Amino acid sequence: NNTVKIANTGLYRESSNQIDFDNEFSRLKENSKKIADFAQNNNPVITDSGVWGKQNVDLSNLKSVNGVLYINFKHLTDLQTFYNSTSSNMPADVKTIVINMDVSTDIKLELGSQNYAITGKKVMFNFYNTSQDQQFDKSITLGNQSVDLGLILSPAATVNISHGYSGSVVANEVNSSNWA
Repeated sequence: NNTVKIANTGLYRESSNQIDFDNEFSRLKENSKKIADFAQNNNPVITDSGVWGKQNVDLSNLKSVNGVLYINFKHLTDLQTFYNSTSSNMPADVKTIVINMDVSTDIKLELGSQNYAITGKKVMFNFYNTSQDQQFDKSITLGNQSVDLGLILSPAATVNISHGYSGSVVANEVNSSNWA
C-alpha cells in the first residue's frame, strides 16, 4: 500500500517516505536489461521486407512463455515490416507481446498500420542496446501513430511525443507537443 500523493510539500508516499527516483530508475534500467537479455535470441525471420503486400514476419521459430512472446528487432525497418506484415503464425496462446528494439542511434517511430495478428494483444516496447550491452540513451521521436503502441520502456532515453500519441511512456525525459 504505497499510494502516491501530491501535496503542497511535494510528491510523497502515504507512509511519508519520499520516493527515491534515482533508485526507481535504477530498478527500471535493470528490468529493461533483463527484458533485452530474455528477448535477444528471439529474432523473427523476415522475408520481402521492402515489398508491399508480400512482406512477412515468420514467428514460428519463437516460443511464448506463459502467454508472453518476446521479440527482438535490430532494425527499425524490421519493426515496421512486422507492423505492416501479413504474419499469421502468431502462437495461439500469446496475450502479450514484448518487443525489444536493439538500437543505438536516435530513431523516429511511425507505424501507420497494424498487423492484425497483434490486434487485441497488450504490447510493450523495450529499448535497450543489446549489441553493446548498454542502456539506450538516445532519443525516440513518436510521429503520427494510427495504432496504439502500448507501453514504451526506455528509462535512459528522451522520448518526444506528438500528434496524439496514445499509450504509456517510461523514459528519462518526455517531451510532448500534444498540448502546445
